[in-house]
Order: sequence, then C-alpha cells, then structure tokens
Amino acid sequence: MLVRTLYQPAKPTLLMSLHPAMATRIQRQEKVLEFRKRFFAHPFQAFVCITGPQGGVGLFLDVDQPEEGDVATLIQRGMQVQRDDPAALRQYFGTAERGLALPIRTAATLSLVPRDQLRAKFPGFVAPRAYQFLDKPAKRPLLNDLLTSDVQSSWTRT
Repeated sequence: MLVRTLYQPAKPTLLMSLHPAMATRIQRQEKVLEFRKRFFAHPFQAFVCITGPQGGVGLFLDVDQPEEGDVATLIQRGMQVQRDDPAALRQYFGTAERGLALPIRTAATLSLVPRDQLRAKFPGFVAPRAYQFLDKPAKRPLLNDLLTSDVQSSWTRT
C-alpha cells in the first residue's frame, strides 16, 4: 500500500522533524501526543523527517485538532495518556508557559526515504526545525514523490 491511500488532499500537509526515539514510540503506539512549544494550530497531516545520521522521511501522521494549554496541564496530560516523564517534559518546555499537544489519530511507518536521497533528488531539501508546508507550489514535487512511499505498518486511534 502506498501512503497516497491515507493522504487527504483537502487537509494541510506538513513536513516536520522528530528524534528517532520519539518516532519509535509513535510506531509502537506508545506515543499518541506530541508536545510542541509552538506549532501549526489546526488539524493536519505530516510526513516526518526522523533526525540523526541514519535519518530520513519514515513516518506519516494524521493529527487531530491540536490542544493548546498551559504547560502544567499539558505535562499532566502526557503523564496520564502516555506515561511521559514530567521532568523531561518540563525541561523540553523550558520557560514557556503555554504549549500544544498534537493528538496523533493515525501513524503510518513508511519505507525510509534517506535524507541523502532526498537531497540528491531535491537539492533544496532540509529537515525543518519547526515545519514546512508541502502543499505549497514550490514543495509540490517533494510531496508528490513522498506520496509514492510504501506503508510498512499503520495504526489508527478511534
């Protein structure tokens, strides 16, 4: 199955980055909330660039309406929903008073598209610090290419 079968053309499509450990937790369905200090505040779908030396695009996510809240509430939610370490979340949020919880509705593990391969095919490719919109005309060739990625496994929360 190609990721194109999960793609929703009317929904914003982002490219975002995650550390390998967080990507693995999502793949195992242990992480269903992704926390961010600032992020796109509407439902979206995203291709995920996994960071690190062996990184590349290896996940596709469908995210419901992000939940904005004060950091203490978000930390409590992470502890309750996915047993997050409160000290690690506190460290991540730093001095921020508010943040977002991104509820992952669907996650698909893709055959990894290595970063080097993406750079060779798309010379301007960089893993984003925050996010990039792939449905912009300049990014459309990259989006079309990623839509042909093979889905190895997936899960959906009801």
